[in-house]
Amino acid sequence: LLACGFSKTRIKTLCDELTFNTFLNIVLLFLLTKSESARIESHIRNVDVLRRMRNDVVHGNIRAEDIDETNARNGIEGALHVVAFIRKKLQGA
Repeated sequence: LLACGFSKTRIKTLCDELTFNTFLNIVLLFLLTKSESARIESHIRNVDVLRRMRNDVVHGNIRAEDIDETNARNGIEGALHVVAFIRKKLQGA
């Protein structure tokens, strides 16, 4: 964000108000090239599905027994891919 012209104060304010959803679906994509975004797009979608399932369970919209195991597995694997991608990108920075 510094390279994009954001001040350190503005970045701190954004971080204080940043939700996981906002980071994953908006901020992260601004920090990536088009090809990088394309590489992790499906993984981000899988994480979003997992997050929705979690919210549905927490808010009583579905029971834990009704969770689609394939979607849960894909979401977990997607999260691992996104984290590995971010780590690799940070090491190269």
